[in-house]
Amino acid sequence: MHRVLSLCLVLGGCSGGGQGATPPPSLAALPPAPPPPAPAPPSGSERALAAPDRHADDRQQDAARRAEALLALLRLEPGQRVLELSAGSGTFTELLARAVGPTGRVYAQNPPLALERGLEPAWTERLGQPALARVQRLDQDYATPLPPELAPVERVCWLYGVHELERFGGERRALFGQLSRVLAPGGLLLVVDFSAAPHQDARVAARLHRVDEAVVTTELLAAGFELLTRSDALRRPEDPRTTVAALPGQSEAPADAFILLARRRPR
Repeated sequence: MHRVLSLCLVLGGCSGGGQGATPPPSLAALPPAPPPPAPAPPSGSERALAAPDRHADDRQQDAARRAEALLALLRLEPGQRVLELSAGSGTFTELLARAVGPTGRVYAQNPPLALERGLEPAWTERLGQPALARVQRLDQDYATPLPPELAPVERVCWLYGVHELERFGGERRALFGQLSRVLAPGGLLLVVDFSAAPHQDARVAARLHRVDEAVVTTELLAAGFELLTRSDALRRPEDPRTTVAALPGQSEAPADAFILLARRRPR
């Protein structure tokens, strides 16, 4: 009898209309599940890479040149001001301009001598595209690459041009000092170039389109920068570093390149 009574109590009553029993909750009474979070909007860099009106040749170079990785390091935002040295024919300039958008600004420098030696037609054609409407060309020598009226910028980008100073003139320490002064507080500097063999003569390295990474790092630190990142995205350990380097995607034997991301130290 005691076992039956206990079982009745556990089950909420054996009879008598089930008075005092708690009915199971109805599924209809439960609150609705929250909607899934909306996907994050694409960043300016992602939009730049995916732009449908980009030239097919540029798209084909993205992977070899690690364009996505370089843009990610720069952390570009709409409205930012960017200075690019050694802009060349403007492949990366276009990505910078698309990433900062119509409210941003890109200042793109090339030495006049490089333009005279055949760069001008491709550079001028690139600048005629609507996506580069907010790009201001700077035809300036490396000795004085920055016009005096240039306002502070949030980012500086220098791809495959540090070694060019041996050919076109200019002094790296002085130039890095100028870049430190033109960067806004907390501004970032991205430097990419082909690596020379350790302790290789600077003139020999320049003829191979290369520069000593350790020397560049030392000069950056002396100019008031702190090194944030040293990326291996363009490393090629198999490169003997004794041959003329070519841009990624333009040679069957890719050259080893270093990537340095630095920040201007507070004054």
